[in-house]
Amino acid sequence: MRFKKTSEPNKLPAGLLAILVHLAFFALLVFGVTWQTKSPAPVSVDIWSSLPAPAKAPAKEPPTESKPPPEPAPKPEPTPKPKAEPVPTPKPDIALKQEKLKREQEKKKLENEKRKEKEEEQKKQKQEDERKKQEKVKEEQAKKLAAQKEAQAKAKTQAQADQAAKSAAEAKVNDYIARIQAKIKSNTIIPPDVVGNPQVVYEITLLPTGEVLDVRLIKGSGFPSYDAAAERAIRKSAPLPIPKDDPALFASKFRVGNYAFRPND
Repeated sequence: MRFKKTSEPNKLPAGLLAILVHLAFFALLVFGVTWQTKSPAPVSVDIWSSLPAPAKAPAKEPPTESKPPPEPAPKPEPTPKPKAEPVPTPKPDIALKQEKLKREQEKKKLENEKRKEKEEEQKKQKQEDERKKQEKVKEEQAKKLAAQKEAQAKAKTQAQADQAAKSAAEAKVNDYIARIQAKIKSNTIIPPDVVGNPQVVYEITLLPTGEVLDVRLIKGSGFPSYDAAAERAIRKSAPLPIPKDDPALFASKFRVGNYAFRPND
């Protein structure tokens, strides 16, 4: 090896540093790349007082960093429920009193509910009783009205029947009276001294057979001769026509009756 003297003594450490760098580089090549067992061939190295600047190692490109996948959006945290404040544990005496008060309140509430239910039932029952009462009153009024109408109808019918019977009886009585008067008149001889149309009235008592039982003057005509002639005619006309088929009518109207006579009727 040849060494050249330099006029600059400060450059010696730089040369040593360059040698060390080269040695380290060759060592890396031997151990890291080849791993060969052969001893390397001897290398001649020229040491120069002034070494060229070591070549810069090529700059390594930074590896491309892969972008991590986007993180999922964080779930919204649930709203924390307000924590109930712990109820202080009551003391035994207070707890017993509260429990007793609670039972009393529940008992009172139950009693009130039962009372209300009972009152409601009584109210409904009262309304039902009132409704039935009103219905009964209406039914009784309807029955009473119907009975009144029926009674009125019966009374009217009876009155009409009675009136018809009465009219028939009167007509029958008048018919027999007219027959009696006509028969007596046919047997009356009017005296010549009678003037005008005087009236004489006799009460005649008859038997059920129509025979004359008695004749009594009730009112004279003012002409004794005419009165006597009328009495003779009554007795001569027996038996007089009477309703023999109706004894009741005979007894009430013909057994004893007043009869009026006029010479010119």
